[in-house]
Amino acid sequence: MIERVSHSNFFKVCVLKLGLTYILLAVVAYTFLNLKLSYGFWWMNGVVFALSDKIAFVLFTLMVILFLYGFYSWLRAFRLFVFANDINTNSKFFSAGYLILAPILAAMITSELYQILLIDPFQGYKP
Repeated sequence: MIERVSHSNFFKVCVLKLGLTYILLAVVAYTFLNLKLSYGFWWMNGVVFALSDKIAFVLFTLMVILFLYGFYSWLRAFRLFVFANDINTNSKFFSAGYLILAPILAAMITSELYQILLIDPFQGYKP
């Protein structure tokens, strides 16, 4: 019974909560980058661009808040599922592997999607 509860808790905390946080972060970052590129400020630093417009500032602030919340939730999940004493060793290794590899794979997938979906700032440019 304890093992079943920890598996459902792992799914709820790690897969759903962290996954939805990462998806929201990716959507907000995509919106911010697309706004930056559509204004023609592809060359500008993100912080400087965020201070130049109200919408950009809101998106940048939301991005920072989501990142910090996701990082806090990731650390909390790591402490809860890897460093807990009442969980067996196999579950600890599985949890640690998932918590380490899932953000890396999600970042790689998001990077590929950004390359496909974002506006090309050099479209039509021929030197």
